[in-house]
Amino acid sequence: MEDIRKGVCPLCWHNQVIQGWPLDFASGMQNPLALAHVQSFVTGPRQDKPLGPLLTYTCRRCGYTQWFVKDPETVPIDEKAHTRLIEGRPEPGGPYR
Repeated sequence: MEDIRKGVCPLCWHNQVIQGWPLDFASGMQNPLALAHVQSFVTGPRQDKPLGPLLTYTCRRCGYTQWFVKDPETVPIDEKAHTRLIEGRPEPGGPYR
């Protein structure tokens, strides 16, 4: 499937795509949707640090949307972030793929 981040919808081939930063409004506060969150220890109310904020790309004609994580290589794989790595088959190598 084509990547909508290139500016063309893979369903209807329209060439206008809207990039968005989805937010969650929990407890009256804006929180960016992210792949993971870790608790920040600051004075005052509890705050979470987003890891790998989610971005949306939406076709302006048909509304098709794809979600992507910004900078996925920066998201830690550990219990504090509630993330784990699942590794599948190795990527094909060599001249024949």
